[in-house]
Amino acid sequence: MAPGVQEQAQWFFWALGLGSCWAVAYRFVRSLEHRAKGWTIPGDIVFLLAAAYSLLCYSLGISHGRMDVFQLLGIFLGWALMETVAGRILRTIFDRFWGFMALCVRPFWFICKKVKKL
Repeated sequence: MAPGVQEQAQWFFWALGLGSCWAVAYRFVRSLEHRAKGWTIPGDIVFLLAAAYSLLCYSLGISHGRMDVFQLLGIFLGWALMETVAGRILRTIFDRFWGFMALCVRPFWFICKKVKKL
């Protein structure tokens, strides 16, 4: 039995949110990859696994095991809107976050090097 229009609209908006979350998570992983060049493939694999798991949870939890075309379009539209509207801002924020994390780790890294030389 096909879901009602109101339920389809609800699923579509959940899909928009899921696509937006994927866009933010992908920007987060990509900003790490810009800092550490060797993390490109592992970062993409982790993102792919997280995206597949969240899609599975979405299809089982929200839409009762169904995945319709309008939901996939909602995910794509949510991703595209987030990338268009906030992609550059998110990249700047995450680049600064990773820069701050590098500053925080640098003293500990220096201490580890000194201890290793002893």
